[in-house]
Amino acid sequence: MSTIMLCGSPHNDGGNSTYFLNALKEKLNGKGEIYNIMNSSEISEAAFLQALINGENIVFSFPLYADSLPAYFLAFLKKIKTTAENVVSQSRVYVIVNNGFYDDVQNNIAIKIIWKWCDKCGLLKGRALAVGAGGMVHAAPLGKGPLAKVDLALKQLAEDIENSRSGDTIFVKPSFPRFLYTFMGNISFTAEGKKNGLSKADIKTLLK
Repeated sequence: MSTIMLCGSPHNDGGNSTYFLNALKEKLNGKGEIYNIMNSSEISEAAFLQALINGENIVFSFPLYADSLPAYFLAFLKKIKTTAENVVSQSRVYVIVNNGFYDDVQNNIAIKIIWKWCDKCGLLKGRALAVGAGGMVHAAPLGKGPLAKVDLALKQLAEDIENSRSGDTIFVKPSFPRFLYTFMGNISFTAEGKKNGLSKADIKTLLK
């Protein structure tokens, strides 16, 4: 069965959400077309609706924004809801959501939003993959070091898609100590502040 993959991130090729879709596509032996909703909304909308008619599997990949979906992605789902709920489809929806926090469970609310949308549209729910510390995709090759568990989770998701299976959410934290992740994040945060003319004291004042 064919698969359509829709990226709900404002970033394109260099984003974490696209990274996960490309990795998943590789595990599906190259099957599936990837569309970025932000950059090609008309194309992705038409492709999505055609996928529903064809009964293709659908994969959404997006970053967590304020414990929810990016605004542009949410607007896309609202836009196609009316049409989608009028199509009788055997399509099954799968989800990959990543965040910058260490904890994978932080993605839970966003996943529930997608499942609620599926219920409204009458679409079958597949399985979700919740990835904590998504930014670590650039820290090592997939399947190595901190990304070992992520690789296994993507393999499981690919198997589910190929067999049109449903299942409970797969939660994945990096194979990396929390204290080191926090330490490195603080260094990066301070460096970014310095680039913008802010000292540590300035940042602490802004966060109060």
